[in-house]
Amino acid sequence: MGAEARTFTIMNWLAVCALAGLVLVPSFLVNPGVAQPPSVIDGELGDCREIPPHELPPPAIDVSKVIPLEARVLVERGDRAAAQKLFAVTKRAFSDIGIRVKTRFQEVDPPRQWGDGDGLGTGPNQEAILTFMKDLFGGRRPDGVDIVYFMTRHWAGGFADCIGGVRYADRAFAFGSIDYSFEGVIPAPTADEGVIAAHEIGHLLGAHHHYSNCVEALPQGAPRGDLNPCTTMSPFAATASGTFALLERSFIRRYAALYGNG
Repeated sequence: MGAEARTFTIMNWLAVCALAGLVLVPSFLVNPGVAQPPSVIDGELGDCREIPPHELPPPAIDVSKVIPLEARVLVERGDRAAAQKLFAVTKRAFSDIGIRVKTRFQEVDPPRQWGDGDGLGTGPNQEAILTFMKDLFGGRRPDGVDIVYFMTRHWAGGFADCIGGVRYADRAFAFGSIDYSFEGVIPAPTADEGVIAAHEIGHLLGAHHHYSNCVEALPQGAPRGDLNPCTTMSPFAATASGTFALLERSFIRRYAALYGNG
């Protein structure tokens, strides 16, 4: 994209945001008096190929066209019922932006050396979990599946292989807690595990942390009891809601439409 075309596109985006009354800023800037958030869902991840926005998608104001997304959801043995209940929040978050997530749950037995999952910092690292997930399918997502997500007791928070991973069969993997209760050093169950899943799958569908804001969430979430003040891609566990921002959903719908198998 040439400089003039890029500028024009960015100016269009700014105009849309201004008309919508949005302030698209990273959520940690909303309260500059807080130097360090209590807990983060994950760190900012690397890109599979290039740093977005290499091309800005059109604003997803109209989400009436439904885009299918096939998800294989891995759960540790005995956790299927809990995972299905939690993932309903994930599916609702995507349904609200016109993406129908179709799921198939699969129970797995994690390696014994991972332990029982009760100790913070004593389990596997990100690479070990991703390797375990990929090895189940020969290194690539199963045929007909867009993303693979693992709800596990062996990780506090979440992690995605890379931003935009849906584009590649060997990078469309993410995982997150099924029982998240850590906010800094004080246990506090303020992060919804279904929102963590939506956040990590959002990464696989091209969304960054800095696409989030703390303006759009409450007007949409409060009527259903979701009082977290920031949109889904906020990295801070105590603030992320089940509402995707305009910028978030624009990238997510674009990636799902272009690279999903449906």
